[in-house]
Amino acid sequence: MTRVPKNTLVASGIGTATILYLYEAFQLPFGAARMPDMGFVPVLGGLLVLGLCALMIGKECVFPDKEKPKERGEKELGSSRRPMLISLVLVSYPLLLVPVGFIPSTTGLVFFCLWIMRFRGWFGSLVIALVATGLAHLLFAVLLHVPLPKGILD
Repeated sequence: MTRVPKNTLVASGIGTATILYLYEAFQLPFGAARMPDMGFVPVLGGLLVLGLCALMIGKECVFPDKEKPKERGEKELGSSRRPMLISLVLVSYPLLLVPVGFIPSTTGLVFFCLWIMRFRGWFGSLVIALVATGLAHLLFAVLLHVPLPKGILD
């Protein structure tokens, strides 16, 4: 008997919860793309999550993980600390957004998340954070005229 990978089980559980969520979301008035109503964003968000769950399950079925299972006690150092640190950074972001401002706090958020996950070194994480924040500022503040908190840059 083959074991079902944990990723497939988690994606199935999230997919099941999302189907229940979508059932309730479809009860709200949807509207149209030009004139969205209350159910527009919940339905699109639910469909996105359901699609991502399907992709995860499909990936596990088509490309199963060939790694041999790790022996007991053989954990990567700091593996439990990373989600805790990222959670701390995500919780502190909205608290710092208004007093510090959009550009510094968003740059810090992206930088620390990338650095904690060891996506790149500190310099690569900083460059990606600056580019992502610059693009977000360009899109929202310049093109869409959304007022963003200036904070210490005011």
